[in-house]
Amino acid sequence: MNKIIVEDGQCLLDIAIQETGSIESFLDIAKANNREPSWELEAGQVLKIPLVLKPKIGAYYKENEIKVVSESKNPIGGISYMAIGLDFKVSKQWQDQQVL
Repeated sequence: MNKIIVEDGQCLLDIAIQETGSIESFLDIAKANNREPSWELEAGQVLKIPLVLKPKIGAYYKENEIKVVSESKNPIGGISYMAIGLDFKVSKQWQDQQVL
């Protein structure tokens, strides 16, 4: 069983993809660490990583030193801060349908 140190912003799904190449292994990682799948990780935590079944993707991330992090540290962002017409293009066809 391998061990890794959690990076800031990582969740179990990130770790599963990065280390095993399989999103499904997040359940195995949670179980190996005696935690629930919804467990929130903290930067610096050490996690046990069980043996993998699909190592090619995980090996690619390791060889290229790619860290998978899904949490954004941008305090203002995401779809709730986006504006139609600025961040999204509205098609002429949609606009014509709204006039009817």
